[in-house]
Amino acid sequence: MSTDLFERYAALDPANSPLAAPDWESLAPVPLAAIDERTTLMQTTDYARPTEATSPPKRRKPGLLTAAAVFAIVVIAGAILAIVSLRGEPQPAAPVPQDVLVIGNVMTAANFGMAAHLEELAASADPPLNITTASVAFGNSSLEDHWNIGQALDLIREGTWEVVVLDELFKGGAEGFREYALKFHEEIENVGARTVLLMSWEFDRASDSELEMFYGEIIPAYENLAAELSVEVAPVGLAWKQAIEERPDLNLFAGSDRWSPSHQGTSLAAYVLYATIFDQSPAGFPYQPADVLADMDGLEWQVEEWLMTDDDVSFLQQVAWDTVVEYQAEAP
Repeated sequence: MSTDLFERYAALDPANSPLAAPDWESLAPVPLAAIDERTTLMQTTDYARPTEATSPPKRRKPGLLTAAAVFAIVVIAGAILAIVSLRGEPQPAAPVPQDVLVIGNVMTAANFGMAAHLEELAASADPPLNITTASVAFGNSSLEDHWNIGQALDLIREGTWEVVVLDELFKGGAEGFREYALKFHEEIENVGARTVLLMSWEFDRASDSELEMFYGEIIPAYENLAAELSVEVAPVGLAWKQAIEERPDLNLFAGSDRWSPSHQGTSLAAYVLYATIFDQSPAGFPYQPADVLADMDGLEWQVEEWLMTDDDVSFLQQVAWDTVVEYQAEAP
């Protein structure tokens, strides 16, 4: 297999390739933080969990052997009854992640950043989840580019992140994706955080050859790496496929190229990411993509343009949840 999967994918239709867009060629650091300063917030709270100390077992006195044996039987029987009575009772919920870092490219930087949309979406939950997000997103950048530039690596090492999302562009093919995702995963584990792989989506107006490559090589690359590292995948690409098939009238692409998402596409990706990270359906959340524009002057026209109908919101939220549930059920 070629070592440059993304180049092969784009080369199938050079005239419409996203690599032909001039603003994709620069790797000058343009982090989302430069657009929305809210994403630069980082908490310094230490989330290390205390460990429970144990003591060595005590020796029984020989003269009390019979009494101790009887006592042990009674205790064990009582424990068994307690276990049986508690079976099926809900277990304490795992701590809710509060700090999320997104490392990506044009897909995650578009529309003021997927991280900002994730933060607004979480705030619209009932009860609200007050999370802090940050993003490092360059235009035409792969994980290898991020590793070499170093900004994302510095943020991982300096922050108190609980979840780090990795978004790949596949410029180095499946092997390049695996190599640098593994490097980042090791750094993420070193700070006690959790890795989530964000599955990309197919090209707009994709040809049969492009679709065959995407679903035959790119999607399996996520699945194989997730199994190897025991990490989660946010199956955004599969949610897009279902949404396009069921509602072709919804335009998930921005139109300026064949890759960048519209505000509806970013919303769907944020729904999938939320469902994956928090294991909760976003259905019924009042979030609108225009919520990220609330504190920005001069964008009133865009607020109206970004408003979605209740039916569109409900549809995309349900598609996201159904996709995540099905994907996780089928994951090895």
